[in-house]
Amino acid sequence: MDSTKTSETSERFVYNVMEGEVAEEVKTLLSKINDMCKCEICVSNINAIALNKLKPCYVTTQKGELFARAGQANLTEKTEVKIEVVRAIEVVRNKKMHD
Repeated sequence: MDSTKTSETSERFVYNVMEGEVAEEVKTLLSKINDMCKCEICVSNINAIALNKLKPCYVTTQKGELFARAGQANLTEKTEVKIEVVRAIEVVRNKKMHD
């Protein structure tokens, strides 16, 4: 067996780059909000709601992730992420899903 292929295969994964983008935006925006719950349940719900509204961007290598993140650096895509995160925050703020 070729050791190069083994090493390359072990570095492969399937990852939606939008997960990281959304998580960063959620963290940034929640740090500026004082009047809502920021527990793990609420943060997870915000992430899920926003991700379900955004087009996924799957990659299978770290190199692919870097290229995808660079491609998402444009203003339109960053704005879309921010808009969906703000909407998700409002949904969770208005309807907490726990006591």
